[in-house]
Amino acid sequence: MKQSLNILLQSCLLVWLLQLLFNYLIVDHTADAFTTLDSEVSNQSITDNVINILFSGFSRWDSQHFLHIALKGYILYRLTKEIFDDLQICRLCVLLYSVSPATIFLHSIYSESLYSLFTFAGLYYLIRKKRNVFISAICFAFASLARSNSLMNILFLFYFSFENVFANILSSRFWVGKVRPLKMTISWKKLFSFILHSAIVLAPIALYQLYIFTTFCQSCPLAAAERPAYLLDYAKQRGYRYKCELDNLQWCRKPLPLSYSAVQSYYWDVGFLRYYQWRKIPCFILTIPVLILVYKSVYCNSQHFVFYENVKWIFSIHMICLSILGLLFFNVEILTRMLFSASPFLYWQAALILADNFSKASSRKRMHFYGTFIVDDICQLWKASNFRGRLLLLFFLTYSIIGIILHCNFYPWT
Repeated sequence: MKQSLNILLQSCLLVWLLQLLFNYLIVDHTADAFTTLDSEVSNQSITDNVINILFSGFSRWDSQHFLHIALKGYILYRLTKEIFDDLQICRLCVLLYSVSPATIFLHSIYSESLYSLFTFAGLYYLIRKKRNVFISAICFAFASLARSNSLMNILFLFYFSFENVFANILSSRFWVGKVRPLKMTISWKKLFSFILHSAIVLAPIALYQLYIFTTFCQSCPLAAAERPAYLLDYAKQRGYRYKCELDNLQWCRKPLPLSYSAVQSYYWDVGFLRYYQWRKIPCFILTIPVLILVYKSVYCNSQHFVFYENVKWIFSIHMICLSILGLLFFNVEILTRMLFSASPFLYWQAALILADNFSKASSRKRMHFYGTFIVDDICQLWKASNFRGRLLLLFFLTYSIIGIILHCNFYPWT
């Protein structure tokens, strides 16, 4: 665990140094995006200015929303150990996570890191020998407070609630003209437990939607103090919808007034095939590497890890569902960071690919990466890998570094 902490701390330091350097060297792009208002940060102290210089590269794009709201355990290692019981795979996963293609979003003031933490923690409590489904559901509920796609974690609750049924289905085979009978018994106790735990995961999103509805659609009129002039002017300039402007908030009048889908549709063109435009082709190109990795991961054979092979299919379904939703409904460029923060599956599969593809010159048993410095570890891993492994590492490193350079200067990235 100390080595894991060492690697991850070095990753944080390296990302911070790179964002500091490139934020200083490159002039910020004038992006058409929300920024924290100057009137909110006009009275800055020397300490504020120093912090701004050192960390402002992390406060770009969606980070600005979180900063505006703010003004007004390394679980992956343990989870991987439960699945594989293989120190080499655990270390590879930690190393890959530290140079994830979503690195800049996992270090910036984005929701991905918090979402990833609670999702991985929820999976850990589901998979470990002393399973605790209730704690897992609580973790998934906190994850859904961070990101709405945490609702897909209900798939894991469904699988592990009826694990015996799925085990029977997966173990059924055709035997010399016979089909092995399936035991499809589902107890009412387990069904009730699954419904209860699913409700726990759903509750934060439902309560948040209720809060938004009462705030934007019912708590009117507002006191003048709650509608500062500078914020109203900014909203008008940007075409934003302000609370209690009921003529512009059509979703308030719907039978099921969901603000989330309305906001996503209005501001970000989220909807079935709405993102399929000629000018968005570069965004689709950006997602090709992660989709290839998803495809390879689903069909990759890992029979030497029996327990992982037994549960792999539910992780595959989870990843396929997110990929399809992302391709058909979402802003497709977010697929990379969404998939790499939603599940440890891609890190596991990347680690398996690297472990299985060390070059003959340096066998797996003699491969002693994971030393003192993260750069040395990556270099050793690069030298020990064949073409396939190096291609995978190149994807991780390229997206990680380019993401830092572009994001900290307000240029669009995944």
